Amino acid sequence: MLSCFDAFSKVAVREKTVKAMTIVYAKRTGEYAKIKQVIDSVHGALKKEKISAGLGFDLYYGSPRDVAKEKLRSLSGIILDADDEGKADSLSRLDENIRVRKRSPPAPSWRFTIFQRRKSNT
Repeated sequence: MLSCFDAFSKVAVREKTVKAMTIVYAKRTGEYAKIKQVIDSVHGALKKEKISAGLGFDLYYGSPRDVAKEKLRSLSGIILDADDEGKADSLSRLDENIRVRKRSPPAPSWRFTIFQRRKSNT
């Protein structure tokens, strides 16, 4: 049963040097199960401006066990490719919830985890 849920998938932890990056994101307050609305709004804004979506990310700031659903905070966004960074300024004008920031990582290198998903047979 656990193999159906990828419980035995390979996990790779890597360290990578990361330069400053431009991120496009939107914040949300409410239950985490509805983060897709935020993802869709960010992707929609990128599509309108003909910006290809880069690497996506979601951040969750509280535990659903400890925080009421209506007070859970999260954000969803995209890290823009260097070629599209110049187009990013127009995104905030399209949607008041979309934010664009140039960020430097807190450290010169980050550790991150890659989960290799098994392809479904269906």
